[in-house]
Amino acid sequence: MPVDNPFGPDDPLWSEQPHRDRPSTMLAHPDGERIIVALTGPENDPGREVAIVDAETLATERRIEVGPGPMGLALHPDGRFLVVTNRFARYASVVDLDEGRVVAEVDVPYYTEAVAFSPDGRLAVLANRWKDSLLRWEVEVTEGRFEAKVLDPLRTSTDSVGLPVPANPRRVVFTPDGTRLLVTSETEMALTMVDVERWTAVAVYEPNSPVIDAVIADDFIYVLHVGSGSNHPPDDGFDGDHDGAPGDNTANVGFQDVQNEIDVLALSDLERMHRYTSDSICCKDYRDVDPDRPEAGEELAPVDAWPRERAAFMPARSTWTVAGAMPERAVLVRRADGGAALAVVFGGSSEVQTFDIDAASGALTPRETAETGLYATGFGAIDAVATRDGHRLVVLDRLSETLTALDLTGPTSAEAQTGVVGDVSGGEFPATDVELGEAFNTVTAAFTVDGDQTCVTCHREGTPIAKAVSMPLLETPTWGVRLIMSYRQAYDSRPWFVEAGMGEENFFPVINEFARKENFCCEQSDTRVWSLYPSRAECVDDDTLEGCEHVLECLTNPPPECAERAYGVPALTRDQHFRDAARRVLGRDESFGDALFAERVGPDGNIVRRPIRLGFDGITRALGTFLLARPRALPNPNAAFPAANVSRGAAIFASTEAGCNGCHPLPVTSTAFPTAVTDAPGPITFPYLVTPIRDPWGNDVDRVNPAFLGTFPTSRQNEGGLRIGVAQIRGAWDRTRFLHHGAARSLREVLATPGHAALRDGERALNERDGQPNTHGGISHLSVSDFDALVAFLETL
Repeated sequence: MPVDNPFGPDDPLWSEQPHRDRPSTMLAHPDGERIIVALTGPENDPGREVAIVDAETLATERRIEVGPGPMGLALHPDGRFLVVTNRFARYASVVDLDEGRVVAEVDVPYYTEAVAFSPDGRLAVLANRWKDSLLRWEVEVTEGRFEAKVLDPLRTSTDSVGLPVPANPRRVVFTPDGTRLLVTSETEMALTMVDVERWTAVAVYEPNSPVIDAVIADDFIYVLHVGSGSNHPPDDGFDGDHDGAPGDNTANVGFQDVQNEIDVLALSDLERMHRYTSDSICCKDYRDVDPDRPEAGEELAPVDAWPRERAAFMPARSTWTVAGAMPERAVLVRRADGGAALAVVFGGSSEVQTFDIDAASGALTPRETAETGLYATGFGAIDAVATRDGHRLVVLDRLSETLTALDLTGPTSAEAQTGVVGDVSGGEFPATDVELGEAFNTVTAAFTVDGDQTCVTCHREGTPIAKAVSMPLLETPTWGVRLIMSYRQAYDSRPWFVEAGMGEENFFPVINEFARKENFCCEQSDTRVWSLYPSRAECVDDDTLEGCEHVLECLTNPPPECAERAYGVPALTRDQHFRDAARRVLGRDESFGDALFAERVGPDGNIVRRPIRLGFDGITRALGTFLLARPRALPNPNAAFPAANVSRGAAIFASTEAGCNGCHPLPVTSTAFPTAVTDAPGPITFPYLVTPIRDPWGNDVDRVNPAFLGTFPTSRQNEGGLRIGVAQIRGAWDRTRFLHHGAARSLREVLATPGHAALRDGERALNERDGQPNTHGGISHLSVSDFDALVAFLETL
């Protein structure tokens, strides 16, 4: 059952939202006449239909009812039978396209989200998110009948089933000969190759970045991901990619190290042959690493400075060819001359870019660049199929609820064909203030200075990736890291983040990193410019001082150095930049006013509501309102299918000896305020309950900087370190990293005390601080069976 959201009409930010179908996946029928689209729906209001669309006109011919949350689509090679995996059902639907109806339902575990047929159609492989595994059917189609024998049945909720793969497997792709298959993992950041006959993983490629998609062309695999990081060993720092060498990945470069990359791998063994990147770590943001000016980092404040040596670890400029943001889908297409090409769909910038493929080396050459412009799509482009012999690309726009058809033989400026496939009866997207926030969450790139960053880069479907990264709030960002926050069930878990300081109206540290004030000349924060001029206070006292005309009248008379900067953006203020982007992307620079408004006294003395501007603060508030209104909570399969020992685990959770319920009271499992636990004016916070991260000199690097504390006065820190809020346990079944630094790889590691008998090979005990056990709950006295029961209960929340 969908999870209810307590956000409702009693909240002043609430407003009625239009129904949306939220299509998520599509495929093209080999007859060239039909496209099939899964109308998945949002998590708390799942759809139950697939749409059959005319491939030429993009008109929906009919809808076929399937199960709740249709997501995975695969067409049997005979072209008649379609398998639909339903995210929230314990069955997959088999649709007879000739009859236009479901003719069979095949048992699968909840959260079976993808399916693919072998080339001969005799085997179907399905990816399951709950069990993090691949499942198999033996398939036979005879005399118009589809029969599937389940080779990997799930018998109880605690059973392992199928072939284990890295967490949250998403896409399954067979090699052309059917002997191997590829499976992507966004959360666990891996591409796995499986030998089908031996039914075993034979190779894994780990780019240290969410693997979004993979497509095979001849002897090569093209892998989409969002950036491995610069991996610059000259800097000390946290070992972000676990290679044993310090000073790599985002622990050193922060949000600037978010990239959009295409890796070219050898099909034979997954060896990387080429990498192409957006690499906007150069040279748009004022902090960016510029290989042409390696001394530039020394001109910055210590928190932003970088050493000259870092420039040597930048990728070659010839590989900076990826022009869009947030790659979602790769599709093989054809050039006008018949040659092979790759089309990449970018959801974060609503664009498509194509690349010519060199068949001999697998190398890619971009056909469009940022300077020439890319093909435009609708909001939230997420999938695509090629039609007309590969010369036309039909893109699925998840947020717009539309299909966009692009003629790849024509110019990018040509008007695209569009058709509605979802529900726009409540107005074209975005139609409300909540939907403005939803648009920014996905189509973030235009609002950023680098132009290649998005919120969903790290928060995939509201779920955090299994990667600890540096955050700008840290006192020592070289060594300190934070696990990325989950977006799910945000309404009753405020204040957010481990520091318990952030709410729906204040995302300053996050959005600030997308567009720091130093990039906007008239914010007067760029010391490279404004150190040459008197301060504003000095000019107010004496406006005859040289340069004060620029200081006091910057918007109409900016300093000449503004135009000479090689970095930054044309807008002179950050608010103007956001409003310009809002007009360009959203078609408006004010809210709708249904949730976000300012009240004024009108001429007649009555209160009048007026929309707010979509500047920096307005966009921040829109994003916060979206997080409240869209819970994105996934129904828990363990709760629907509980293990026998769950009731025992619940009793242990509630016991005073374990102490779990004291800090994680049910049902919210967090002491966000206000709650039934406390009516205190601020959140309940604690010193770190587990050993903090320390640098080689013994310093606590989990501490936050003074600027963060000034921005979020409810956050507290003293000589003993940062005080932290209570994270919610709800949804833990779908996570693969835990604790503020992501060091725990399971709930078992969170709970276990050193030496506990329940520890398994390779597991670490993190329920201790500096050698003192039970600092995160009284667990050491539990027997192995009681420990397992507590874990089983937590996985039902």
